[in-house]
Amino acid sequence: MMLGETSVRLTWRGAGGGVGHEFFADLGTDWEHDGSTRHRWVADVLEAMLAEPHGGPDQPPESFCRLIGYLMSPADALNEG
Repeated sequence: MMLGETSVRLTWRGAGGGVGHEFFADLGTDWEHDGSTRHRWVADVLEAMLAEPHGGPDQPPESFCRLIGYLMSPADALNEG
């Protein structure tokens, strides 16, 4: 997954409850990979997250905020300087 010029590598072990499932479960969601193409499934999950109720146009849904917080965690930064 690319975020601007920063690359985030997520290991994927398969559709049977592997890392993809664990990643979204760690965010407190119930999303489980349905066996479809990973990039399409992730795009669909992100679209569904953004469609969840939220406080207004400048305040994303809570689940999406948790996702961004998780991906941007300084504790996970590698080779950043």
